[in-house]
Amino acid sequence: MTDSGSGTDSDDDVIFRRERKLFKKNRILKKELASWKAKCKELELENSTLRRALEKSTINVNTPSNAAHFNDFNHPEQPSTSSNSSSSSKRSIVDASQSSSQKIIVLRTRRKAATAASEAMASRSSDVKSERNSPDEVPESYQQAVDQNNTLDDDAIESQGSSPRVSECFPTPSVSGGQLLERFNSIITRKRPKRSPEKEEVYECNECHKQFKLAGSRPSILKYHVGKHEDYRILCPKVGCDKMLLNRSLKCHMRDVHKVSMAQLTTSEKGYVSEQSDIFHTQMNDLITKYFPDYRDPRIQSSKRWKGIPRDVFDIDDDDEVDECF
Repeated sequence: MTDSGSGTDSDDDVIFRRERKLFKKNRILKKELASWKAKCKELELENSTLRRALEKSTINVNTPSNAAHFNDFNHPEQPSTSSNSSSSSKRSIVDASQSSSQKIIVLRTRRKAATAASEAMASRSSDVKSERNSPDEVPESYQQAVDQNNTLDDDAIESQGSSPRVSECFPTPSVSGGQLLERFNSIITRKRPKRSPEKEEVYECNECHKQFKLAGSRPSILKYHVGKHEDYRILCPKVGCDKMLLNRSLKCHMRDVHKVSMAQLTTSEKGYVSEQSDIFHTQMNDLITKYFPDYRDPRIQSSKRWKGIPRDVFDIDDDDEVDECF
């Protein structure tokens, strides 16, 4: 059993090395393909410049001045200087056109060679990918071990007294690249179960009869509303400022008047603000039932339910004395 296990380990190493080599080849081919594409772009630019030069040369040939030069060249009664200049200009134009046409032909051949090389590189990279994802690359000894593992008899395992760990003798083959990519895509595109929306409850203030929709266990809106009725204000933490502010308007006061944010306060000022906010929340928790008697904190209800208190006792306040709860 140990020999077969060591054999499977060596086969695993062979598969791993082969996949690693294929990965390196694919990476090298991609780099070569990118370089060939860059060369193709350079050749296209040179081709465009040469075409422009050829067009300019043809335009210069067809101009009236050049036509006059050609006429002077054809008539021998004109002075020799004009004939020589016209002939030299004509020869230069012809030479330029011939050289540009030759360069265009060379560039076309280079472009064809570059495109053929890029197509060959792309085909080689696709062959490497298919070779990497093909299941035929598994060694025969490894495949035989897997087949033996799949054909084990249940009666033979029960006769041994205890079911041995088959994975120790015949480990499962590694997942190929294509299967791994499919699993990864299925995990990413898998839809997560949607949470059930929390039920909104409406609470009405006894003082101003204003209604609030509340969902969840964060009654911050109710607390700030109670703070307005109680006229709970705190002193500005800045030294020299005697402004009394609501807890909710402290940030706006710091931004508009003192031109600082809450994060830019000193440690002593931050400590003062946190202490006052704790006092505010504790007082508003005690006063929230005064203005909203129908409100029950779901966190307190869940803690009572966790302790095993019956449902008919949930509405009883914590301060009331209850002798027995069954």
